Amino acid sequence: MKVSRLGFIEPMKAVTAPAPPYNGLWVYEVKFDGYRVLAVKNGNEVELWSRNQKRLGRRFPGVVKAISQLPAQACILDGEICAWDEKGKTSF
Repeated sequence: MKVSRLGFIEPMKAVTAPAPPYNGLWVYEVKFDGYRVLAVKNGNEVELWSRNQKRLGRRFPGVVKAISQLPAQACILDGEICAWDEKGKTSF
Protein backbone atom coordinates (compact mmCIF):
# COMPACT_ATOMS: atom_id res chain seq x y z
CA MET A 1 0.00 0.00 0.00
CA LYS A 2 1.40 3.40 -0.98
CA VAL A 3 1.29 6.05 1.73
CA SER A 4 0.94 9.69 0.76
CA ARG A 5 3.85 11.92 1.66
CA LEU A 6 3.25 13.57 5.02
CA GLY A 7 3.91 17.27 5.59
CA PHE A 8 3.51 20.07 8.10
CA ILE A 9 0.18 20.43 9.88
CA GLU A 10 -0.51 23.25 12.29
CA PRO A 11 -0.31 21.87 15.83
CA MET A 12 -2.96 22.59 18.44
CA LYS A 13 -1.91 25.42 20.73
CA ALA A 14 -1.90 25.07 24.50
CA VAL A 15 -4.29 27.07 26.63
CA THR A 16 -3.78 28.30 30.17
CA ALA A 17 -6.08 27.19 32.97
CA PRO A 18 -6.31 28.94 36.35
CA ALA A 19 -5.61 25.63 38.13
CA PRO A 20 -5.48 21.99 37.10
CA PRO A 21 -8.80 20.19 37.56
CA TYR A 22 -8.78 17.24 39.96
CA ASN A 23 -12.10 15.52 39.28
CA GLY A 24 -10.49 12.68 37.31
CA LEU A 25 -12.14 13.70 34.04
CA TRP A 26 -9.29 15.84 32.70
CA VAL A 27 -5.89 15.01 31.26
CA TYR A 28 -3.18 17.66 31.21
CA GLU A 29 0.57 17.98 31.24
CA VAL A 30 3.10 20.28 32.84
CA LYS A 31 4.44 23.06 30.60
CA PHE A 32 8.18 22.70 30.11
CA ASP A 33 10.42 25.46 28.77
CA GLY A 34 11.41 23.89 25.49
CA TYR A 35 10.89 24.03 21.76
CA ARG A 36 7.53 22.85 20.46
CA VAL A 37 8.42 20.63 17.51
CA LEU A 38 6.51 18.76 14.87
CA ALA A 39 8.59 15.86 13.51
CA VAL A 40 7.58 14.56 10.08
CA LYS A 41 9.02 11.19 8.99
CA ASN A 42 8.74 10.00 5.39
CA GLY A 43 10.82 6.86 4.91
CA ASN A 44 14.38 7.73 5.98
CA GLU A 45 13.76 11.47 5.64
CA VAL A 46 12.90 13.45 8.79
CA GLU A 47 12.00 17.11 9.04
CA LEU A 48 11.60 19.05 12.28
CA TRP A 49 9.31 22.09 12.24
CA SER A 50 8.52 24.79 14.79
CA ARG A 51 4.87 25.60 15.37
CA ASN A 52 5.47 28.65 13.15
CA GLN A 53 6.70 26.39 10.33
CA LYS A 54 10.43 27.12 10.73
CA ARG A 55 12.83 24.27 9.98
CA LEU A 56 14.68 23.02 13.08
CA GLY A 57 16.39 19.84 11.84
CA ARG A 58 19.90 21.31 11.66
CA ARG A 59 19.55 22.57 15.21
CA PHE A 60 18.65 19.11 16.62
CA PRO A 61 20.50 16.47 14.55
CA GLY A 62 20.30 13.91 17.38
CA VAL A 63 16.52 14.12 17.39
CA VAL A 64 16.43 13.75 13.60
CA LYS A 65 18.63 10.64 13.82
CA ALA A 66 16.52 9.07 16.59
CA ILE A 67 13.26 9.64 14.70
CA SER A 68 14.75 8.30 11.46
CA GLN A 69 15.33 4.98 13.26
CA LEU A 70 11.71 4.52 14.32
CA PRO A 71 10.08 1.48 12.70
CA ALA A 72 7.26 3.54 11.17
CA GLN A 73 7.51 4.21 7.43
CA ALA A 74 5.71 7.55 7.83
CA CYS A 75 4.50 9.43 10.91
CA ILE A 76 4.03 12.84 12.46
CA LEU A 77 5.08 13.38 16.07
CA ASP A 78 4.14 16.47 18.08
CA GLY A 79 6.26 17.16 21.12
CA GLU A 80 8.66 19.41 22.97
CA ILE A 81 12.46 19.33 22.93
CA CYS A 82 13.78 20.27 26.37
CA ALA A 83 17.19 20.70 27.99
CA TRP A 84 17.39 19.82 31.66
CA ASP A 85 19.84 21.50 34.05
CA GLU A 86 21.57 19.81 36.98
CA LYS A 87 18.68 20.78 39.28
CA GLY A 88 16.09 19.04 37.08
CA LYS A 89 14.64 22.25 35.64
CA THR A 90 14.12 23.04 31.97
CA SER A 91 15.35 26.24 30.39
CA PHE A 92 15.62 27.75 26.92
